[in-house]
Amino acid sequence: MNLCLRTLFLPAPLVLLSAFAFSQKKDYIVTLRKDTIYGVLRNGIGIGTLRPRLVADSAEYSIKADEIEAYFDAERKELFRSRRLKPKGKPVFIHCLAMGRINLYGYLATTYDPGPGFTPGSGAPMGSPGLPYNQSAVLYAERNEGELVKIRTEGVLPLSQKKRDVFLHLIDDNPEVVAIYNENKKMTDADVLYYIHEYNKRAAGK
Repeated sequence: MNLCLRTLFLPAPLVLLSAFAFSQKKDYIVTLRKDTIYGVLRNGIGIGTLRPRLVADSAEYSIKADEIEAYFDAERKELFRSRRLKPKGKPVFIHCLAMGRINLYGYLATTYDPGPGFTPGSGAPMGSPGLPYNQSAVLYAERNEGELVKIRTEGVLPLSQKKRDVFLHLIDDNPEVVAIYNENKKMTDADVLYYIHEYNKRAAGK
C-alpha cells in the first residue's frame, strides 16, 4: 500500500495549498509562538521510528506535534499542521490538502486487526513486528480555524447522512456551493476537495 497521503487522497495537481505555503522553496517550521524558522528537514533514527528535525544554522528543532504548530517539506510541497483529532486527544500532524476559510486535511489512521480466531492474550503484544495493522485515509476539515470535524474515511461507503450533514454545515453559509453539492451529491475525496475549493474561491472574492 502506498502510504503517501497525496496519492491516497488526490492527484497532485488537485492539492490546493495557500499561495504562500506552496511557493516556499525551503523547509520550515512554525513555532507555538507563530515564528517561522527556515532550515533543512532531516530524519534521525529513534527506537523503532524516525525522529524528524529541522536543522537551521547551528540549531536543531524537533518535529513534534506538541512542540510546533506546523512544518513544510519543500521537496514534496507538503504542509503538515498540528491538530487534535479529538478535543482532549494528543496533537498529531495531519497533511494539509487545501487552505482558506475552510481547511481540508488528510490523516492516515492505523487500527489493529488480528483477524478471525484471535484470542486476546494468546499472541504477541500490540506493536510487535509482523502484527496485522490496517491503515485508512481519513479526511478532516475545519472552518475559520474552528472545530476539526471528520468528513469521510477511505473505503467506508455509502457515506452516512450524519457525515453528509456535518459537511453541509461547513458550507451552509454559501448557497452557491450548497447548490453545486445538491446537484452532484457525490462525496469522493476529489468531490470534497472540489466543493471546498469552490467555497474558498468564493469566500476569497468577497
